[in-house]
Amino acid sequence: YTQEEPDRGARSYIVSMKGNYLVDSEDWGDTAMTHITTDLSDLNISKRAIFHFTRGWRAYLDGDAAQLGAVIADMAQERKSAANLVTIEGLPMCNAAGSSRNQPNQLDIDQAHVMALQLEAMLADLQDDSARADALLRESTELESSISYAYGPPEIVYPSYELYGQWLLEQNRFEEAAAQFDYALAKGPLRLRALHGRWQAAEALGDMQQAATNRHQLEAILHDADEEVRARFLPNTQLSGNF
Repeated sequence: YTQEEPDRGARSYIVSMKGNYLVDSEDWGDTAMTHITTDLSDLNISKRAIFHFTRGWRAYLDGDAAQLGAVIADMAQERKSAANLVTIEGLPMCNAAGSSRNQPNQLDIDQAHVMALQLEAMLADLQDDSARADALLRESTELESSISYAYGPPEIVYPSYELYGQWLLEQNRFEEAAAQFDYALAKGPLRLRALHGRWQAAEALGDMQQAATNRHQLEAILHDADEEVRARFLPNTQLSGNF
């Protein structure tokens, strides 16, 4: 559809769909999806940031610090350009034709900045600078929590609390990870990635009551899911047939 009718709305949709699919499915080996490209030139900075985020995350998974750094630099330049189109109140300036339609506002710039901070943290992680990665992930959660979503749903495809929580799990900082997943679940109840992370943190902390609660929630959600998806979120677990 986007190839046949490549208007701005269709191209914006395909960018968002691709970003959400890749992040939520973790199917970065899906070359048909990862190789989808589209004209970004007239898209809002928040949509372009999603596209750049997927490029950057792929570079992170590949261990390509140079490519990841290049993506981060592109995003910084786009935020700088977008900032010149926003008033001091955070509203879009009118263009030469007298319309602010499709111009960035401060919300768009902030959402793009959150995704850039996440990638900067992953670059620090590749460089074995855990202190910097920690600081950047914390900054991304603080910025995301300060954003008002009065104008629509968030464009941030990987919620910062989930990403920070996952990183903390990998650092064996389980209590802090549990807190981040609790924040994530307060914002997005029953999100699979956050529930899975909270379950892992509870098990690592020996909190069997919390672990059982999260496990039962996951089982209920995944009861009719494909085996591959169940195995991803409930590895080595036999699902009951009571749902």
